[in-house]
Amino acid sequence: MQICLNNDRDCRSLARADQARALALLVLLLCAAAPGAYAESGASKPTQSKQSSKNIGGGEGRFQAACSALKKRQYKLAVHTLLKLDRVNDGKGQTILGLLHEKGLGVKQDFSKALTYYRKAAKQGIPEAESNLGHLLLRLKSDVVQDSKKATEEALDWLERAANHGILEAQVTMGKLLNEGRRLPINNGKAAYYLHRAAQRGSREAQRMLDNIPQLHEAHQALLRGGAQYQTGMENLTRSWVGYADIVNNLNAASSYSRK
Repeated sequence: MQICLNNDRDCRSLARADQARALALLVLLLCAAAPGAYAESGASKPTQSKQSSKNIGGGEGRFQAACSALKKRQYKLAVHTLLKLDRVNDGKGQTILGLLHEKGLGVKQDFSKALTYYRKAAKQGIPEAESNLGHLLLRLKSDVVQDSKKATEEALDWLERAANHGILEAQVTMGKLLNEGRRLPINNGKAAYYLHRAAQRGSREAQRMLDNIPQLHEAHQALLRGGAQYQTGMENLTRSWVGYADIVNNLNAASSYSRK
């Protein structure tokens, strides 16, 4: 069982964030992205050698097989296939393995293993893994995370990376943390930036914060007046892979159903 480290409002906020992540799990495996999906928008596809194309095709074939198994709710089969991808350090496969261990689908629920798989993928620059790792570290109890201060510092680092890589959930969380000032020094300008990016991508929660919290509203107006100058050097969007959000949605729904 997992708990929040802070007050009830933090717990509710993190619970909503967890639901959003879960909103993003069975369609990850349905809609695996084509090779090169991690490239930032606008980047041209690199030329691949025959050997590298063959390797990517093999990995994609296994990933698609895992997706097919997940679609059929054959979670143990999916885990078996994804473990093969882990052996070749496939970041997408490791991210899904982390989700399955976090949710307890196809395997016994194990947060320590979930953290391990998320870290493997996050260290490869997979934005979804960065976000999952940061959020999970923020809300685990001390018997899983022995040094809560160190875990919080690590969580904030991964969340900021994920936010800068365009993960909406991480942007909303960073906006909240920078506004509240408990885990990070208050920085309403930076909070408004992250919430602005999230609101542009459809986050109603982020838009409500920008509209209803006076200091954020003021910072947001300053951001809009500053235009492109304010955003220079802060944007690195987006490296997410297609289909991830749908997979998380479905896996989360399956996880909730299995506990009824």
